[in-house]
Amino acid sequence: MCEKFLKREYPDWIVAAVAWWGSALSNPTMEDVSIADLLEAALKFSNTSEGIKPFCNALAELMMESNQDMICLDVDYYPWGILRDALRKAGVSAIEFPWKTHMRASTEKVEVSCGCGAPSKVIWEAPKN
Repeated sequence: MCEKFLKREYPDWIVAAVAWWGSALSNPTMEDVSIADLLEAALKFSNTSEGIKPFCNALAELMMESNQDMICLDVDYYPWGILRDALRKAGVSAIEFPWKTHMRASTEKVEVSCGCGAPSKVIWEAPKN
């Protein structure tokens, strides 16, 4: 979803990582979510393109600006690091993130583990020469 919102061209590994987060935020699952969490989320900003679009652009920009070949994007119960910074930069404060999610994005591959103890899955890999 996010790739269509990006304002400029980015390397494929960044597009793959940002697209995964956009999809995860636009189509959240209800695993490991309590009734209290659902009520709290209902009172907050919804995960619509109005919030996801600026977040995707901010995330892509921050990943590019980091000038690193490998970036970790983590959520315990709340986003950390670059994900948190992207929310702030986008001016969005209440997007619901999938808990216990860890992504390693590099120029070679992007892999994600979504859920407590979940195995990592490769979602993008650089073409082999």
